[in-house]
Amino acid sequence: MVCTVFGKVLFFCAACLAYLAAPATQALAAEHGHHDFARLKTTDMGEPGMALAMASGHDAQADKQTTVILKRQVPIRFGEAPRSWLGGLPMMPESVAWPRAGDGAPLHFIAQIDCADLPINLWNGLGPHNGWLLLFVEVLQLEDLSADGAVQVLHIDQLGAERQPPEDMSTVRHSMSDLIGYKAEFRPGVPKMWRRWPVDLVAQEYTPSDEEEGPPPVSGEELYEVPVSKWGMGSYEPDGKHPLTWRGALYFVEGIIRDYKRENFVQRHNAEEWRTYTIPKHDLDAPLGDSDQNWFEHTFHVDSPEEKRPHTDQHLTWREVRHFIESMLRDLDRQGSPKWNFAEETMKRILAQDLDAPLIDADWQAIEATCRAKITEAGAPRIFIKPHLKMAVREDLIDAYVRASGTGPAVPKALLPDVEARLRSIYENRPHRMGGQPGRIQPDSGPVPHGALLFQMGSDDAMGWSWGDAGALYVSVSPDDLRQDRFDRVRGWLEGY
Repeated sequence: MVCTVFGKVLFFCAACLAYLAAPATQALAAEHGHHDFARLKTTDMGEPGMALAMASGHDAQADKQTTVILKRQVPIRFGEAPRSWLGGLPMMPESVAWPRAGDGAPLHFIAQIDCADLPINLWNGLGPHNGWLLLFVEVLQLEDLSADGAVQVLHIDQLGAERQPPEDMSTVRHSMSDLIGYKAEFRPGVPKMWRRWPVDLVAQEYTPSDEEEGPPPVSGEELYEVPVSKWGMGSYEPDGKHPLTWRGALYFVEGIIRDYKRENFVQRHNAEEWRTYTIPKHDLDAPLGDSDQNWFEHTFHVDSPEEKRPHTDQHLTWREVRHFIESMLRDLDRQGSPKWNFAEETMKRILAQDLDAPLIDADWQAIEATCRAKITEAGAPRIFIKPHLKMAVREDLIDAYVRASGTGPAVPKALLPDVEARLRSIYENRPHRMGGQPGRIQPDSGPVPHGALLFQMGSDDAMGWSWGDAGALYVSVSPDDLRQDRFDRVRGWLEGY
């Protein structure tokens, strides 16, 4: 009996020691992987420090709050199975239905977070610390996130296999960039989901202040502790380079096809508005003012022979602008002629290839030469070659970066330093977060839904996300629901610039 009691006492003491030692173990593990969290060192003024201090969060002062930064891995640790990630496919049991909005449309998967890696004092200790939180959003209805079921959060207690999206899910890749619009489409060869990006969970403690909305901003240099380009991937210039794969070539040609569709082109350039409302307000023989001339040159300057566009070395008259726009619209109306079939035929040839196979110089030169020649031959309206090439190269490079080649990214080594420096850039120093106060962009725009901040997803070139005009997506839940692990009544909203 004495031995039994003594053994129980020893077991209880060992358990207590293990519990107390866990923070130190977590801190040590954080140096080597993503199995635990680190606390970004902050000053009493709430300014982020330059180093990561490993800690458990148990010693947080009462006046401090904890937030967790979802730090995209750069470089990606391909040798480890990610515990938390953005984009890609969710891993959830088959018994869990794919979330759908009230109108039946399947939601788009945004993130899956391992709750075991969250600090114990996040959300004042109310949230789950086991299982996984999954975020889904109807990104094609961003104007009204209060719509029935447009934002949903699931809490699952076990993983399943990677779940492919429902067949009726539209393609969302690039849907949040200014090159692709917001409508349900099914685009051959373009992945339906965003690229998967493993994230590490980095805890940051801060003292709320009246001067600052939410946690202090965190730069890429502070988060990664290495040099970071001040320009993200959104400003990446091809500089004579072509896409790495056939899929990149598909992105290029698809962009051209979209550009010469009348409804897309007219909407993008407000051509009908100018023809119907703006031009009639002016004396047709009067020259454009500086701002109107700048708009015209910026909007319609393209890679075409000089005689194909008006001379802009002096200000045009409104009559010349009217003639130009009407001529452009007539060209667009001719797009059904055989001269316009080159892009669809080129797309078919691309789709017959292995889209992830390397694109050699000769194949690319044939594609680009065909597009340039046929655009000119068709008397095409102002088709933009360079923006589509820039987009195709950028997206193809990022796809290659997250696609492992052995144990490293499938990006040419010569490009890797610049690409990684850009991928570490954090737009407006607003990283993706969980917990803490919302880092608001428009604090004067009115109150926000009351509750605990589940997610704050920032605009991110690497992910292809631009929330509410380069803003952020916020998702909250009431403290009572959070305490009870209920996530069926979350609230989502956007703030932009």
